[in-house]
Amino acid sequence: MNEELLSYVLLYRSGFETETLFENALNRIFLATPEDKDLLELECMGFSDAVRYLSVHFDYQNLNADTLCRYLIQTLKTFRPAYDLETFAEKTASLWDILPIPTHRKESPLYLIYFYPDMIRAGKTEVLRDCIEEMLSYYDDNPEVKSYEENSQ
Repeated sequence: MNEELLSYVLLYRSGFETETLFENALNRIFLATPEDKDLLELECMGFSDAVRYLSVHFDYQNLNADTLCRYLIQTLKTFRPAYDLETFAEKTASLWDILPIPTHRKESPLYLIYFYPDMIRAGKTEVLRDCIEEMLSYYDDNPEVKSYEENSQ
């Protein structure tokens, strides 16, 4: 199955509105691979059922953690302007408990999301803002990491 679709499911479960993004991506991916029976099944479901289905049936053994992080961060970048700092941080922090990848290593771009609520409670908004900006620019600032466009060529 597809990391892009899973990223929208995870973000939805964290409180972000990703239904339209999910449906557009599913349609695009399905049209490219109409023989995929899992995608056909998802196409026939409503969004809530698709979220439940993907949460349970995703092939987590073959999950590419880097690709998932890229999609998560790419989507979070688009959501950031729509939320105040604290709301965005709280929603992002709720990813910690549902991510199917290890985020406790310092090299993970999502390493600090667990601490966002603590930063809010401690009134460390500048630190929080810096952490969020660093997370959102993780792949921009790391020349060794290829962008999606480079990987798809």
